[in-house]
Amino acid sequence: MPIGLFFNKHESFMEMMLHLNARTTSLLCKILVMLAVTCISTCFIISVEEPLILRPTGQKNTQFGFSLAHFSNKTERWLLVGAPKANTTQVNVTSPGALYSCSIDRKPATCTQLTVDHRNEEDKYKPWITTDHKDYQRLGYAIAADQKHIVSRSG
Repeated sequence: MPIGLFFNKHESFMEMMLHLNARTTSLLCKILVMLAVTCISTCFIISVEEPLILRPTGQKNTQFGFSLAHFSNKTERWLLVGAPKANTTQVNVTSPGALYSCSIDRKPATCTQLTVDHRNEEDKYKPWITTDHKDYQRLGYAIAADQKHIVSRSG
């Protein structure tokens, strides 16, 4: 089969190769764009019909949602939410910040404040424990988690 059947008589072989490469490049670009759009649209599924709204109960101006981390085990998934200006149940501490665990598998979604510091005023070991200044420490400023551990940083 003569080469002349594949391209116009007036085109050189190099012109034909450049033309094929341009078409091939254009096709590859279109395929890559389609794959990227498909990946983005399936990776970030946002439901407009049934949004999941997370709110802590009873407090305002806590900066709830300042930091987020995903945490899961074999049966349930949670969103860990930082609220650096929240109050806790700790006695004589003002706005230490808080961490919340919000179940994202249940409807309606509920958020529970996590107890980070288990010590209290009646702690029998208090004389040996240094005094902490927890007022305005901004707990929940940053959160990181894997399947076994949760780490939070104060601001």
